[in-house]
Amino acid sequence: MAYCLNYLTTPQLDSARVGSTFTRINVARIKALVIPYLSPEDQAAVAAECDALASDGLSRHQAITTSMSLLREYKQSLITAAVTGELDVTTAGSGIPG
Repeated sequence: MAYCLNYLTTPQLDSARVGSTFTRINVARIKALVIPYLSPEDQAAVAAECDALASDGLSRHQAITTSMSLLREYKQSLITAAVTGELDVTTAGSGIPG
C-alpha cells in the first residue's frame, strides 16, 4: 500500500493538491483515489521486489558516496604533494590510461 500511495497515485494527487508552498489534499479526494488491488500473494511479491530494488539502490548510493569521498581524499593528497614539492607537476603524467 505504501508503494502504491507513494508512486502510483502521484498523478492523481498532483492534480488534487491545493497550495503552492504548503500542499495539502482534502480527505474526500483521498477517499476517491483509485488504488489497484492485487491478491495478498501478489501484493507480497510486488512488495518484496520493491524492497529488493530499494535495497539495491541504497547499496549503490552508498558505494558512490564512498567512492566520492575517497576521490576527494586522493585529490587533496595530490594537491598537498604538489604544494609541498613531493610531486613535480611539470613532469608528472596524469596517471590516467589513454
